[in-house]
Amino acid sequence: MFLYHRDDQTEQSLTYFPDDPLLAFKSHETHLTFLPDSPYTLQWQVRSVLNTKSYLRQDVSFLFKDQQLIGILSNWRENTDVLEQQKTMAQHTSGYYEAISVHHAESHYPNGEIRGKETMSFDRLAVMKTSSGWEDFKIPETDQQERWIKEKFHTFSLKQQALLSQAAHKYHIDLNQYIAFPLSHIHIYDHEPLPGLSQEATHKTISRLWEGLYKDYALGVHITSDDIRTPIGSTVPILLFDKNESHLLVIIQLSSGEIVLLKQKIEP
Repeated sequence: MFLYHRDDQTEQSLTYFPDDPLLAFKSHETHLTFLPDSPYTLQWQVRSVLNTKSYLRQDVSFLFKDQQLIGILSNWRENTDVLEQQKTMAQHTSGYYEAISVHHAESHYPNGEIRGKETMSFDRLAVMKTSSGWEDFKIPETDQQERWIKEKFHTFSLKQQALLSQAAHKYHIDLNQYIAFPLSHIHIYDHEPLPGLSQEATHKTISRLWEGLYKDYALGVHITSDDIRTPIGSTVPILLFDKNESHLLVIIQLSSGEIVLLKQKIEP
């Protein structure tokens, strides 16, 4: 499966357009909050505010628990500057939650030109079961929390390496030619360039990646034209950035265990 830039604009579309210097996000945020309940509730909030009303606003957020997708928030509106979304989810087991969001805006000008603005936000939350009840934290503060999170990250690393090994065997990928990182880490490239790319080229590459992920992941994974799978329950996508800066690979393992490979060209 391949992710390419598409020029068609539909309601269910997150489309890359050249950056609009007149647009700016006054605020953009993703929040995960622990709410004591039976046994507890996770509150997931996504909000962004643009400096002016734009032709189209859209925010999309993925929520992962222990690196498996458990929810998607998506909202779009025309002629607005503010988007807000919220969802509460009853939870019964401990877990490490990560939410990664993209905030998108489009401006349409009288001469037919379309320009855009995109940024990202991220939040994480650990919820740990102890002998005295539930503990939640963003950053570990006690020895017990430190041990818990260290074990989690060790498990995540082993699973990621196993998945990369399976994908490399299935699709004949030379992993030495790539830099690998999970989608949940992509927000750092809002302010840092991908290796070998300028910040402008990085922004363009990631914006087009979000366009492809929305169409070919959030809206369903196309195995064939008639076989579309839900992404819920799949692993956090692993991104493989080609060291020659020519393309990105996206590796996803569906809840069925099937491994899917997506590819995106990096264009100048």
